[in-house]
Amino acid sequence: MWSAEPTPLTDTVASGDVEKVKSLLGWPAANDIHDFTVQDKFYAMRTAVERDYLWIVSLLLSKGVKPSPFDFCTAVKNLSYPILELMLDTGFDINAAYQKDYPPFWRDAFSDLELVRWLVEHGADPNAPTMFGLTPFTIAVQCASFETIKLLLELGASVQYGYPLHSAVWNNREEEIIKLLLSSGASPNTIEFEGQPQSYVDSVTGVGTPLHVAYMVGNHKLVQLLLEHGADPKIRDTRGRRPAEIHKIKGHLTASI
Repeated sequence: MWSAEPTPLTDTVASGDVEKVKSLLGWPAANDIHDFTVQDKFYAMRTAVERDYLWIVSLLLSKGVKPSPFDFCTAVKNLSYPILELMLDTGFDINAAYQKDYPPFWRDAFSDLELVRWLVEHGADPNAPTMFGLTPFTIAVQCASFETIKLLLELGASVQYGYPLHSAVWNNREEEIIKLLLSSGASPNTIEFEGQPQSYVDSVTGVGTPLHVAYMVGNHKLVQLLLEHGADPKIRDTRGRRPAEIHKIKGHLTASI
């Protein structure tokens, strides 16, 4: 729960009294609310969304108050479908990256299949790339359930963007998730961040195929699974190392600690 300095606008919004909010905003006479500071408007919108005050959110939007990505996130957490629709209808960009990262609402949506479906049907793109080439689907394979990952694939998520197989292996996901990604076309021989100049640092430190990752995390079941699905043990990472060499290096470092 956030806290803010009380202001007449925020306090009135918090009361939930629509008529008082209308009076304070000068509704419907003025088109916007120049008399209030950016901070006033920011916290007023946040208060209205957090308390699920649909009509007050609508009033603020009609006066030009813009919701933040975290207001949208709060509405997602609250399953406030009418507020989400209002935000989208007034121009909120559901796929806008936050600080060059994926939109923050995704993690709060993954546990609810109906919500995931609704968001995608209302424009949320599970393949929208971030600065580093990752996608919301990449995040899903790290933490979402098998059912959510399967649904996202059915709704258009692609295994060709964002290195989801690498991410799933890094996070030691269940074999059924790895098999689902492989059966959906994920290659076990793709070099992570290949062709992504923004990830130069990763290339220098050494990135490779999902098989490299499986050796790195020491998951022998996933090593075997990837080999059974065509992983090439001879492919070298960006530092010239084969997967088995990664395993030996990791074992040596672990033993020396």
